[in-house]
Amino acid sequence: MELTPLTPDQQSAAAALVAARRIDAVAPDYPRANAFVARAAAAIADAENLTHAHTIYNAPPAAHAATRFDQLRRARNANRYEATPVGLGQAERAKAVALALFAAARARGVGQ
Repeated sequence: MELTPLTPDQQSAAAALVAARRIDAVAPDYPRANAFVARAAAAIADAENLTHAHTIYNAPPAAHAATRFDQLRRARNANRYEATPVGLGQAERAKAVALALFAAARARGVGQ
């Protein structure tokens, strides 16, 4: 995954937004963009494991933890989109869910 330049249509759309004062033109921050692309590539590579946790662990309490993990993943994505902080309760719940999934994985012989 690498950075690619804007297409002519995208450049026109961005220029129109700048002209309408909806956005500001800023210099590109290549190190930050490259870091974002690297994180996105890692997330995409691991998406199968994260997106379908509920289908992998299908016996309680692992099933409950997998369902809760999917809920937390959606909440985390919403937090990133809305730029809101994660609350302490949500972080504690994520820790408990992660430990339950880890225990379920170990019980199935993963990582031993």
